[in-house]
Amino acid sequence: RLCNLVVKRLSNAKGPRVKDDNSQATAQTADAVETLPRRRRMRWWGWLLTILGTLLCMAVSAWFGWGAVGQRRLDELAAEIRSRGEPLDWKDLAGPPVPDDQNAVSLYVRAGEELSGPKGRYSAADVERLMELLENVVGDPTFRREHRAEVAQLLEIARDSLALLPQAAARPSADFGTDFRDSAANWKLPRLSGILRLANVSALWAVEAHEAGREAEALTTVGHVLRLARCMGRGPGVICNLVSMHIGRQAMEALEQMVSRPPAAPLEPASARQARAVIADLLDEAPARQAWRQALMIERSSQYDIFERMRRGETVLWGQEPFRQYGIPTWVTGPLLAWGELHCVKATTSLLEGAKETTYPAALRKMDDGPDSYQALRRLAQEGEGSLAYRVAFILFPAIDVDVHYEHLARRRLAATGLAMRLYELEKGKPVAALADLVAGGYLKAVPADPFSNKGEPICLKADPKQPLLYSVGKNGLDEDGAFTLDADGRVSRDSPDVVFFLHGDRPAGKVIWREPKRPATSATKPRP
Repeated sequence: RLCNLVVKRLSNAKGPRVKDDNSQATAQTADAVETLPRRRRMRWWGWLLTILGTLLCMAVSAWFGWGAVGQRRLDELAAEIRSRGEPLDWKDLAGPPVPDDQNAVSLYVRAGEELSGPKGRYSAADVERLMELLENVVGDPTFRREHRAEVAQLLEIARDSLALLPQAAARPSADFGTDFRDSAANWKLPRLSGILRLANVSALWAVEAHEAGREAEALTTVGHVLRLARCMGRGPGVICNLVSMHIGRQAMEALEQMVSRPPAAPLEPASARQARAVIADLLDEAPARQAWRQALMIERSSQYDIFERMRRGETVLWGQEPFRQYGIPTWVTGPLLAWGELHCVKATTSLLEGAKETTYPAALRKMDDGPDSYQALRRLAQEGEGSLAYRVAFILFPAIDVDVHYEHLARRRLAATGLAMRLYELEKGKPVAALADLVAGGYLKAVPADPFSNKGEPICLKADPKQPLLYSVGKNGLDEDGAFTLDADGRVSRDSPDVVFFLHGDRPAGKVIWREPKRPATSATKPRP
């Protein structure tokens, strides 16, 4: 009995423990089953993060590796440019200081500023109103005759400024005050509006002197305008060069008016010598060509300097810090800026190589040769077909119409030939039958070549009794017998098929944009109260 009782007690004691062990095992099994998907999920997240991290590291490596390739190519291009002796760094453009008494720019700026302020009995408003005449008065003889009083007042105001032209022409240097130690983004130009007015009023003075019979004075004034254009062409950048071309065009429009109505009597020896000096000045194109190349070099150096400073986070462009205004640090955008800088410098270098050619077709061939040429890079940058680096390059891309330089050369040659024709007519007493007569008579060394001609043909004469013309074939390269078109304002369009020089002064003047001032009502016309 005792043994049975012990066995029974022992059996009852083991039962619950076995039951508890089974419950614990069951619970552990359930926990294990529940934990398995969580572990699997954690394992997949780990793999996913590892893959994303690897891809990110690869992208960062590719990004900065791409930037290193661009930087290496940029360094090679910079070394090539410097090996040719051409400036690239902005500071390399700094020249020796120019004494003020030898600086022509300061006198030209002063002469231009004196045209804008009050003068004697004329208030600033009167001067401004009269200056608005300059847009029409030189190239429109009818308008000039209708406003004789205003023209006389305008020349009276400009007398002191015009007196400074001979002094400025005698100064050999041109210093525009550009600080090449500072950033190229801070590069400032003098006020050009006054200088443009000075050129316009000088051309008007020449035309008026010619019509008054003061031929030597008229030709001397045209020479001063050409020297002003030459001085502005030595200024920094393409803007100054374009201003120089515009000033030269004013001189050529004045010559158009002067050769259309030659004086009745033969020229005096002094006037003839001055006419030959103007012809020689127009045909001396070395300063104009050098100024065009120098302007492109300055543009390239400014691009290089601004991009380098942008990459270092130093340059504020147009009042903003590129990329940093969006919270993007410069070390992130460095590779993109390196490639943008490379494309921009390549394009300007190609443009500069084309500027070394003497004809427009040869320049186009040089600038459209290969994927790194100016024309190819310009299409990619402007049409948005290239990568993001081309869009960045477009920030400072030199979007320049190259034909303006060769059009300027063509106009110089046409004007020189037109003046030689009138000089021949005055001295020989008969008109020019063919341009070869000018060479035979010693008025020209050779008939000037057409810079738009593909084979170097000379400029052309259209001997039309109604409207005789000298002309260049223009940028399309086709001889269309002096054809020209008019723009919306009635002026000769710059997109005309040919570049023309009118020998009878009948260039279409276009619409007059100057409005007559309102005159005060007299006592006879005042309305009754």
